[in-house]
Amino acid sequence: MLSLIWKDIVAARRILWLLLPFGILQLAVFASVGAFILPAALFFSALLASGSIVLEETQRTETLWNSLPVSRSQVVFTRYLTVLLAILLGLGIAWAVGQVVGRLLAPGAANPAPFTSPVALAPIFVVLIFTAALYLPFYFRWGAGRGAVILSAVGVGTLLIITLLVQWLLGENGYSSPMLQPGAWNTADPAAAAEFEARLRTVIPWVLRASVAGSLLLFAISSVASWALYETRDL
Repeated sequence: MLSLIWKDIVAARRILWLLLPFGILQLAVFASVGAFILPAALFFSALLASGSIVLEETQRTETLWNSLPVSRSQVVFTRYLTVLLAILLGLGIAWAVGQVVGRLLAPGAANPAPFTSPVALAPIFVVLIFTAALYLPFYFRWGAGRGAVILSAVGVGTLLIITLLVQWLLGENGYSSPMLQPGAWNTADPAAAAEFEARLRTVIPWVLRASVAGSLLLFAISSVASWALYETRDL
């Protein structure tokens, strides 16, 4: 598996020589304006995670790698490991850049880089891992391009069904949608809202831990599903 990971690095070395310095510079610029580093970290990490997939799709090398004396399970699990390591690398670079820029702009501050703290970056990790866990089975079954189209169609259809189902349940129980009555959002008691906010702050760390653990569990289950699907695919 390590040799397959190294294969991805070697294949993308020219792009990495361009992407890493440019990405670090972009992260530094956005870190200087606070929260803007979060979408930059998301985009940068997503680029690193999807790079090997894009390269294989554009260069049509998937069949070549499968002609090597490696099993399809090795190909699948290596891809998952590569994606996980790329996400960790991207977020690790974002954290390091944010810490450096924060200390340069606010020397001596107790928390000079709040937007690159583990608590701030954990939701990005969850989103990227969750997205990869959903996409990769489609990728291994239908390929990069077709898999993305099918996943998009399934996602839009599922979201539409859930939205209609929730709206129907609200209507059946005598509740109207807050989206149709914006004033309904402002009717909460201020004291109750403050109490809810205080409770939410104590719950957030546990929610983040559970989200990270849940996304990694889904990622592991997804890898097994991808393996089963890839074994049935005719390359």
